[in-house]
Amino acid sequence: MRCTATRGTGLWLLGGGLVLLAASYGASRTAPVSAIDASALHVGMSGGSLLLGVGLLLLVGFQGGSGPARSDALKPGQPEVPNAPCGRTDDVATDLAREFDEWLDRAAAGEDAWNAFDQFVREMLGRHAGAQGVRCFAVEPKTRRLRSLSAPGAEDAGGAEGEAAGPLARAIADGIPYFAQDRRPGGDANAVQDPRRAVVWPVVGERAVIGLITIGAVEPGGAESLARTSAVLTQLTLLWRFVALRARLETARVIDRATGVLTRDEFFAKAREALDESAGQGEPVAVAALMLEGLRGLDDRGLWAVRDALVEEVGRALLAKLRSDDVVGRLSDDRFVFLMRRIDTTLGRLIAGNIMEDVRARIAQRPEFDGRVGVRLGLVGGSLPPPGLDALLATAWRAVEQARSRGELLHAHTGAPRAAGGDA
Repeated sequence: MRCTATRGTGLWLLGGGLVLLAASYGASRTAPVSAIDASALHVGMSGGSLLLGVGLLLLVGFQGGSGPARSDALKPGQPEVPNAPCGRTDDVATDLAREFDEWLDRAAAGEDAWNAFDQFVREMLGRHAGAQGVRCFAVEPKTRRLRSLSAPGAEDAGGAEGEAAGPLARAIADGIPYFAQDRRPGGDANAVQDPRRAVVWPVVGERAVIGLITIGAVEPGGAESLARTSAVLTQLTLLWRFVALRARLETARVIDRATGVLTRDEFFAKAREALDESAGQGEPVAVAALMLEGLRGLDDRGLWAVRDALVEEVGRALLAKLRSDDVVGRLSDDRFVFLMRRIDTTLGRLIAGNIMEDVRARIAQRPEFDGRVGVRLGLVGGSLPPPGLDALLATAWRAVEQARSRGELLHAHTGAPRAAGGDA
């Protein structure tokens, strides 16, 4: 009966994965795909593949005695962790799938989702494996440094935040789990040599270690307990990968892939929130519009790599100069806009001028940019209370046109902002 329940869950996940893959493939075949859409489609197809994997695991993974270890993803031929028969482990598989589905309904997005998932992992390991002292770490792909999921940027209680060492570094390097009491053939070589940790489990995704789960102590019970813990960790690995794909999809939705600034829709949403807050607190705001002139000429000459490198450089310049509570976005290929809070017209002009000069300096440093692309900027704002976003944006872009007609690099609009259709 218990195996039947797991087969049912597996079939549902298998069907969901097939539907997601089919929808993603169909979307890619029936409509033009932008850079953001391409990223989202990639995540959708990856998510569908992951659901297929979870479904297949539930259908065959625990009933045929297949090992839960992911070590073969990095090191083919390495010994696997102990297996568990269909029984209590099967109940755990069903419970985890149900509890994760409930967790998804209430989980927050962004960085808060990782904090919540850290708590979910701790609860599941404690409930189903009697695990204590659980720590979860994201692994930075290039540096292989560890970052705690529960408190990113803070020193971890287990002392592992930052540079990985000992069994943690070994698990990242070879993608193989380590146990204090390793019962595999030749297991002594893979035993944890750390009194604070009974288990070090690498989370492997796309042939690289993307996370670590460490356990201070597990419930006693010999090989059966170790097998159950391994089975729970295997499922948590798949769920971790699902959360990672979900985070990538959320990032693709709100961040312009080429520049790192906000997408147009996300900019409008964040800018309106900022304006409402500024109006409530009686704060002035300034909005600047930045135009890259000559960008389309790069496309006409087939210099797409140069164009992509240029807009990326502009995005970096804007993010480096603006504050965390300012809002910056890309409205189209050659148009950027940023909203600065608590800024009057005089200070806004100074900051906007510094940003423009920084962008121009970055362009001049690259011979493939210099002489091909120009920068022009329009500024509006500084009034109390701040006017609506549409009026600010329309006036800022008219200021860009004024700068062009007067031969200026930067033109600051004076007077009240006007909606589209009004005079500059």
